Amino acid sequence: MSRGSLLDKRSFVLSLDHEELEDFLEYLEKRMEGRDYSYKYLAGSGLKITLFGTKEENKVAENIVRRTYRNFKIVRSPVGGLYRYPSEWLMEHGGGVSMSLLTLSLKGAGLTASWRKDLLYTELEPEEIVDLMSELRTLVNEIKYEIRQRKAREV
Repeated sequence: MSRGSLLDKRSFVLSLDHEELEDFLEYLEKRMEGRDYSYKYLAGSGLKITLFGTKEENKVAENIVRRTYRNFKIVRSPVGGLYRYPSEWLMEHGGGVSMSLLTLSLKGAGLTASWRKDLLYTELEPEEIVDLMSELRTLVNEIKYEIRQRKAREV
């Protein structure tokens, strides 16, 4: 049986404003890792994503798209003056910075840093938290050969 007869197509719509479109598509592209899909922006409806592949491939791809969409919307929508960052998003952008070091750094700077399930709540905007993690990564890399224990480096 040829692969062509096993191919399936799955479409769904995500609620996105036109202003968010470019940022979301850039974020999504990094996560789709060569999967076969197309998209079309529907004014008033959102972004229509169509996946191509086997049923199993489409199921996996849809989970990736929906998780990416969830993280994208959460990070861009502060609640009560605090931004929320899924641990998955932080790990993607942190480049090896531990969550405990990030939390300690935020608290040490006098900022809110509380975890609820897999979400970090803090005042820092996305660009600021990415910059902070970049600085922390640089500092950790500078001392990692002098101080061997990871927990000691965090202090």
